[in-house]
Amino acid sequence: MYAGFWNRFAAAFLDGLVILVVEIVLLTVLPSSGVMAVVLPILILVMVWLYEALLVSSPRQATLGKMALGIKVTDLAGDRIGFGRATARFFSKLIGYFAGTILILLGTWLIGGIGALLFGLIGTVVILGSFLMAAFTVRRQALHDLVAGCGFAVFEQAAAGTAATPDDADG
Repeated sequence: MYAGFWNRFAAAFLDGLVILVVEIVLLTVLPSSGVMAVVLPILILVMVWLYEALLVSSPRQATLGKMALGIKVTDLAGDRIGFGRATARFFSKLIGYFAGTILILLGTWLIGGIGALLFGLIGTVVILGSFLMAAFTVRRQALHDLVAGCGFAVFEQAAAGTAATPDDADG
C-alpha cells in the first residue's frame, strides 16, 4: 500500500520542524561570520542528509515525521533500502531544486522584465512538480523516488495503532 501525497506532505512538514529546531540551535550557538559563513551552510546540508539517509536506511525505515504517520520508505519490492540508496534519494531531491533555481536565475539575469516572471513561474513549476508528481503516479512516487528506485508504504497508523486501509493511503 502506497503512502498518499498528503500523508507524505505532512511527514515532510514534521521533519522540517525537527530540522528547523536543530538549525536554530546551530545558528544561535555557532558564529556566522568569517569562515563559518561558508562552513555553516555545508554543515547544515550534511546534517540534513545524515538525518534523512541514516533514519530511512535504519530498521525503522523512516524519519521522525514519517514514523509519526506510520510511513516507511522501501525499495520497489517493499524491502528496506540501504544507506547508499537513501543517500541517492536525498540528493535526487536537489535535482528539482537546482533545475528550477537555474531557470529562475536565467530569467532574472539574462532576460529581465516579463521574461523573468515567466522563467520564475516555470522554475517554480519545475521545483514543485518534482514533488507534486507523487500525487499522480501509480505508486505515489516523486522524482527522487523514481531516480532512487524507492517507494513508500503505509504499514500502520501511528496514532490509532491499527493497520492502514487503502483509503488511508490515498492522501
